[in-house]
Parts: sequence; structure tokens; C-alpha cells
Amino acid sequence: MLKDCVEEDFYEIKMVTCGRLKPNSIPGFFWATFIFSGLYTAVMSFGTGYSSYVTNPIWPIIVKISTALLVIQLIVAIVFTKEEISYRFQKFQSILLTVISLKFSLEGYVLFYQFCEDRQAPSYLTSITTLLVIGGIIYLVYSTIRGIKRVKRGEFRKGGKGLYNFAQSKGQISLPIIFGVTMIAGTIIRSLSDPSVLFGPLIQLYFFLFLFVVLQYAIAFAWPEFFLFTYCKFRFESFIIPMPKRPLEDKYTAKRRKPQKKQTVLVNSHNNHKKKQKQKKARG
Repeated sequence: MLKDCVEEDFYEIKMVTCGRLKPNSIPGFFWATFIFSGLYTAVMSFGTGYSSYVTNPIWPIIVKISTALLVIQLIVAIVFTKEEISYRFQKFQSILLTVISLKFSLEGYVLFYQFCEDRQAPSYLTSITTLLVIGGIIYLVYSTIRGIKRVKRGEFRKGGKGLYNFAQSKGQISLPIIFGVTMIAGTIIRSLSDPSVLFGPLIQLYFFLFLFVVLQYAIAFAWPEFFLFTYCKFRFESFIIPMPKRPLEDKYTAKRRKPQKKQTVLVNSHNNHKKKQKQKKARG
């Protein structure tokens, strides 16, 4: 799809590569997602073990899978915190960035399904949630295709409008917002009109659903940048950022200077001692 594009067509991505997506900046994202994933897993594990309403046998399996993935995320965060590794394995790091961001956009829904089971929420709430998840995935695919088309049109060249041209993208931005708000509002109205459902306990569920939908759709909107970033890492050697040498040189120079300082002090004290001996002889 992008074979006909040349390096100049990805100028805006190159600026991102040298800026907020520098190799030593990405581990911050790994740590942030690990913390949130850890909270999700901890709450899910607690609900599986202690809630009398969470009885589906699939939950212990989900907790084990979530824990295993969390351990992998921890290893990734620790390993890539080391600057040398971040710069040496930039291609692999970019793949991890795209995968972890996708995982982060969806894993909140798993916890939400458990909340629904724990609160004995009506089945239509989980059905609407599933539709919202599918809608978010469709929007992700659409955003990625749109990003590729913008590259072909030269929007990522120097002076181009890039991925986020909000003035001309009102439809692309407003469409998922309208879809999400309509689905959630429709579910709330249905809950209010259903006499067999107590709306009070569901308020918290709707709050979490809103947060998870916003998170998924926001990442779906931004994810094409990660995709193009990874593509450029593998296609163009110039997108592999060299590790800065200046800090290492300063550290090496500082080590070399310390013994010289000690030697200077010893020489000065030796010269002073000689002067004192000469003065004593002159007086004698």
C-alpha cells in the first residue's frame, strides 16, 4: 500500500520519531500501561476470588492470562528502561508499542464485563458494550486506512497537515462520538424505563463504560501514527535514531579528570615542602 511512497512522504513521522517517540521516551508509556493493567488485574482477581455473584468458570482462566500478560509487560518495561537497549532494539520496541497500545485500549472492557456480572446488570448492557467494542475496532481500521491515504496524498510531507487535521476531520471525529453517546444514552433510557431494573446501582457501571469507550476510541484515533511509526522503523534506516554519545563522553572525561586533580594536589604539596626546606637552609 505504501511501496510507492518515499522517505520524504513521512517527514511528519520523522519529527515524531525524533521527538515524543524517541527510544528513551517510549518506556514511560510501557510503565504507565503496566500500572493501569496491574490495577485492572488486581481488581479482576479480587472479584473472581471474593464476589459471590461472579460465578462464571471462565474468570479464573482470564485472571491467569491477564497475570501472565502483566508479567510480560513488566519485563518489557524493565528491559527497555535501560537506554542502551531502547536504542539498540528500536524495531522491536516499535512493535511492542503498537501491540501494548491495542491491548491497553481493550482490556478495560474485560473488567467491565465482570462488573456487570457482579452487579447483576441486565443482559442488554453487555450486548451494547460488545457493539461499542466492535464499533471501536471498526473505527481503528478506518482510521488506519485514512492515515495511509493521507500519506499517499502528501499530508505527511514537510509543511503538510499530518494525521490530525481537525478543521477537515470533523466528520471523522464526530462520528464515533455520536455513535458512542447514542448507544450509551439509549441504554440509560432503557434502564430508566425498565421497572425490573434498579438504576442506582448501574450509575457506576455507566461511568466506567463511558471511560473505557473514550479510551478505546481515543487510541483508535491516534493508533495510525504508531502503525506508520513502526512501518518507517522497518523500511527506512534513517528512522533508527543513534544513541546520543555526549553523556557517555562527559562521564568518561569526568573519570579521567579526577585522578589528574589528585596528582596536581600532590605535586603542589611536594613543591611547597621543597620551598620550606630551602627557606630553612637559608636561615641556618
